[in-house]
Amino acid sequence: MVKKAFDLLKDNPVIIGFYCITQLLLLLILFLLFPSNINQFMENGNINFAVYMMMMAKMLLACGLMLLLYILFIPGFSYMLSEAALKGKTSARSFLPGLKQFFVRTLLLLLLLIAASFAFGIIISMITIPFAMVQVMGGNGTQSLTLFITIFTLFVTILVIPFVLLCVPSIFIDDVNIFQGIKNGAKAGVKNYWKLVVMLLIIYLPIIFYQIICYDSISQGIIITPGYIGLIIFSGILSLFIFSLIFVIYRDYRMEQINNQSNNQINNQGTIL
Repeated sequence: MVKKAFDLLKDNPVIIGFYCITQLLLLLILFLLFPSNINQFMENGNINFAVYMMMMAKMLLACGLMLLLYILFIPGFSYMLSEAALKGKTSARSFLPGLKQFFVRTLLLLLLLIAASFAFGIIISMITIPFAMVQVMGGNGTQSLTLFITIFTLFVTILVIPFVLLCVPSIFIDDVNIFQGIKNGAKAGVKNYWKLVVMLLIIYLPIIFYQIICYDSISQGIIITPGYIGLIIFSGILSLFIFSLIFVIYRDYRMEQINNQSNNQINNQGTIL
């Protein structure tokens, strides 16, 4: 399966090209608009509201631009991946038809996932806030607790995401609405659960290690560091492969389903005869 994903990318360099261009644009937005230190609005222990408001405005603009870029990128790019997974080849000409055909569904799915993430964040807060209150009331520092909450959140995320991860290739490969895609993706996620968990661990472990190793810098509000840049580059390369792999996994799952249905029909016809 891993080899199939490598072969898909090797046989379709246009996919790598589109992905690299998008990642470069995201990095450009990040470096131009995100502050290197989120505490830069503090001056002699006091908050400089003008600097703070300017920083927040730039961060909101950056988030908006990155979200817009993702909304425009994912439909066409995912369509190219689905075409490559099903037919073996794709081309740059497939990007715009994919964008037109799947834009609304991708937008609705993204909004639904944002709402689900918000609800998930509330649940995590309800679980962790009591522990934080006990820690503070006991006179203990909150640094270790913050690190624990971060790792706990990532761990729970890794366990939950496999149930929804394959809804994206389902929507594009099966050409269905988002709710049917979520249903199909959940079934495929259950079937391939531990494969997906291992994939997510490979993605998130570097993030966890970075947060542990660079915790002092992060707690001081320093965002842009050489380690962070290296993490972005590594995660970007890895994400391209993982994104291709989930399309291969779902394609193989659907092919297995179709073959099983065909065999069952043949067996049923043989039984009737």
